[in-house]
Order: sequence, then C-alpha cells, then structure tokens
Amino acid sequence: MNCLRQIWRWLVSTLLLSAALSAQVVRISAGSTDQYDASGGSFELSEGRFTSGFGLGSVDGGVRFGAYIRSKVRAYDVTLGDQNAMIDLPTDLFGSGQQVDLRGLSVGTNTATTQELIFAGVKSVSYGAPFFSAAENKEPVGIILYSHKFNDQWKFHSRNIFSGEQTSIQGLEYRASRWLKVTSSVGMGAGEPYGAIGATADFDQLSIKAAYILQGRNFRRVQFDGLAVSEPLGANIAMNWKPSSRITTDFSHMKLNELVLKNSTLPAATMDTVGLNWNDRHFRASAAVFTSTAQNIRSNAFSLSGGRKIRNWGEIDVNWLQSKAAANKTSTNSLITAFREYVSPRLELAQFVTRNDGNTTVSFGGNLIGNRLSAGLEYQTIYVPYLPSKPFMQAAVINIRFRPFGNVELNGGTAVGTDGRVRYTAWGNSLMVHNERYGQPAAAMTIPKYIIRGHVTDETGKPIRGAALRIGKELAFTDSDGLFFVRVSKRTGLPVEVAVDEFLASGNWEMVTVPERTNPELEEHAAELEVVLRRHSSLASHQPGLDKEGTRSLGGGD
Repeated sequence: MNCLRQIWRWLVSTLLLSAALSAQVVRISAGSTDQYDASGGSFELSEGRFTSGFGLGSVDGGVRFGAYIRSKVRAYDVTLGDQNAMIDLPTDLFGSGQQVDLRGLSVGTNTATTQELIFAGVKSVSYGAPFFSAAENKEPVGIILYSHKFNDQWKFHSRNIFSGEQTSIQGLEYRASRWLKVTSSVGMGAGEPYGAIGATADFDQLSIKAAYILQGRNFRRVQFDGLAVSEPLGANIAMNWKPSSRITTDFSHMKLNELVLKNSTLPAATMDTVGLNWNDRHFRASAAVFTSTAQNIRSNAFSLSGGRKIRNWGEIDVNWLQSKAAANKTSTNSLITAFREYVSPRLELAQFVTRNDGNTTVSFGGNLIGNRLSAGLEYQTIYVPYLPSKPFMQAAVINIRFRPFGNVELNGGTAVGTDGRVRYTAWGNSLMVHNERYGQPAAAMTIPKYIIRGHVTDETGKPIRGAALRIGKELAFTDSDGLFFVRVSKRTGLPVEVAVDEFLASGNWEMVTVPERTNPELEEHAAELEVVLRRHSSLASHQPGLDKEGTRSLGGGD
C-alpha cells in the first residue's frame, strides 16, 4: 500500500508540474477556519482541456495533502486524484443523498439519457474549505454508478459499492403523469437490507412528497469514516398547500434512524412541523408548531411572527418564540424585533431588539453590496431538535467579500453549526494569467453560444440583488435588477439550485418558486427563468444530522 501511495503521489505531482508550466490561468488561495483547527492553501491550474489542483495544510495539528487532475477524453470525463461521488437514490425525496470522498481514477459520462461513473481507488476523508482541499487515504473501494432514461416515463438507477461491506441498491422512477412521479429502491447497504417506495405529486396549489422506508438496524448506504448522515426511516411526508396567492400552509413528519459513530452515537429523532403563512404586498405573518423527540426527550415549540413594509424605505418584523421540554416545568420565551431601513439599492441597515427570559439586548447589522466591498451582518435563530432543553439558538452571522485590486479577493464569514456553535472561516485568493505575465498573447477564447438567464424577485415583485444560483456547475449572481445569466457550450438540460450559502445579500431566504431544471437555448430564443424567494424571519428549522465527527466541510456551514 505504501508503494502504491508513492507511485500515486509521483504520478499526480508530475502531471501537475507539466500542467503548471503551460497553464493559462492559476488560482491561488489561502486561509484559516476553526472548525477543524485548519489552515492551509491551494492552487488550481487551467490549461486547455486540463484542470488540476494541489492543496497543502494543517488540520487538527496534522499535515494533509491533496491533488487532482481532470480532463475530457472524447465523450468521457476522466479524473485522477481527489474527487467525490454522489450516492443518491430515486426515493431520496427529502434530500438525503450522500456525497463520498475518494482518491483514485474515475471515468464517467453524462448525456441527456445516460449518466455513468466507474471508479477504482481508495476511500478517503476529505478536508475541504473555500481555500484548501486535502484528504487522507483509507481502505480500497470500487464504485459503479449508472442511470438510464428509457423514455419520458421510465428511468433506471443502479448504485454499487465494492469494499469491505457491499452496497448494491437498484431503483426505478416512473412518471405516471404530468403531476405524479412514483419511485422505488431495493437492495442492501453495508450488508443490511433496504427497501423504499415514494411518490411526488405536484399540482398548481398543492405539493406532496411521501416515502416509506424499511432498512436493517445498522443500514448505511455507504460505510465511510468521517461520513455520518442519519437516514430517513418509516413513513415520512412533506406537504405544501397554497389555497390562494396570499396563504400557504406547510406540514412535515420526519423520522431519522439511530447512527452509531466511531466515538459516539447519533440517536434516532422525529420531528413534526405545521406552519401557516400569510403574505401580500405590504404585510406578512406566520405561525409554526414544532414537536420533536430525541434522546427520549420530547420538546414542543411554537413561533409566531409578523412583518410589514413601510413604504419603500423600510420594514419591521416581530417574532415570538416559545419552547418547552417535557422534563422542564417552565417554558422558554423570546421576543425578537427587527427594523430594516433601505438607504439605497446597495445599502441596508438593521437593528435587532431581543427580549429573552427577562433580559433585553439590542444588536445592529446590515447589508452592503458594492463592486469592491460586500458585507453583511445578520442574527439567525435556528430550531435544533437535538437540544430539546433549549432548541432555539441565536447567533450572529457575518459575511465579508473585499476586492482591493486586480483579481485579488479577500473573504471572511461565520456560520451556525448543527450544535448551535458559531464557527469562522477566513480566506483569500487571486487569479494570475501566465501567458500575459510573460508577454505572450492569451489563448483565444470562445464564447459559449447557449445561454440561461432569469430574474430573481421576492413575492412582491421586488428584485433581489446579490442572490446566488447554481446552474449545473456554474455559479451566477443577480445584479441590481435581480437579473442573472450563464453561458454554456452544450444544450443539455441542467439542474437549477438556489445557493443560499453563496448569497452576497445577507439574511434568511426561503424558496417560493424555483424550477428544478432548465434547458440552454440560443440567445435569441432563451426564455427568462422566474425565481421567487421569500425573506422570512430569523427562525429556521434545523434538520437533525451532523456533529463534528460527521461534518466534512471546513467552510463553517452545517
């Protein structure tokens, strides 16, 4: 094994060096975060059909190394080195697909009808941040992922992992009609049986997702160190009903299985949520009831909020939160009032007054979006069912992006983890074009001919500046009019995702209308995607899941 590691390091280093000598673009990053006591740096190279990267740093006192090189070989995507793969199933209606970290060689293809990936190498534990990517080797593993769309109704999925404990799960999607999709999965994961059926029904005013899952006691779809994700178990359902343009209701019931980790156990948990929302051009109100059970402790919570716009220059939000664990005789109450003033399209000021168990605090924040400097300070409250004695957690969330000159960019921010702790990340990066640096003309660059464009607004039609959307692998930001666009070289349909963690505009946003996929078109024929978001109160429901042992990201997020 040591011999193989040395050969791998020599091969990747040689390829990276040859790419560096002819690279057209070099991206250099460095930074630090306290989530894993990590600091380090990396550089990424781009030259023609090749993309490569190298990372080196310290994590929890140990030196970590990472490298990769990617290229397009005819119709196939070939990657050597550090990479990841998504192990998802058609019955993952509640977003429980798991991304695994790998180190080795993969060959894959992605067309309108077929997606496949073949990998051979080793499992790894990846340490990734916006400025640094590295990993450490684990046991050997082989992976075969395959999906094929037979027609507009049927699609087949196959997920296979060959290692110490085998995983082989097969799935089917059946599009019964425009509004109904039925899914199923069956097989085994880490040697334990698994079976699931699910359905998604989308009407004009009603959306329902439901699944019933059976699994062995110690089922895990992937057996990877450092990866800990609780799987849905039994009956799970989520429903959204919009009886009118102003009223929406939400209901969900989630049950997650127990997960035994190397040094601890993540207990089984259930959470029921019922919500009612009213929203018109000037006034909004919402109420929600939470009931959760974890560690044999039942907790009940209630939230009530209201907000009103004040002409075009401001708004006010009032939120009342109450929680009580079964073991406590008294409940915990909080009253949070937020005032916002829109000084200009680029500057927003905010003040927060919090009354909690007899104590009053006043906090200040805001949001600035500029060409060189963007900064935001918000106060976020999340509901954490794994903390039943005090499930409402509040913390300041800061995001700063500064471009002092040229292609140099400095970033900093904080985020609230699943344990309610605030963690920081700070990093900087820069781009260098080597050909221009040595007096050579830059390589000719072609502009992709297909385009995807759209408009992001709130429910009143007001454009949202600084929103981030991920179209396929491309990240796009909205301008002052809420408009965005990306160019791509192929006409293949791409998924659309609202990248809330990348927003330049601070605040808490939830999705109202977001298309799942879009098709690139020639510029003269491209329709405009309509994306509608809602700024809600600082309350957000936190999905139970990862602790430090199970969190791979170093970016400070959940």
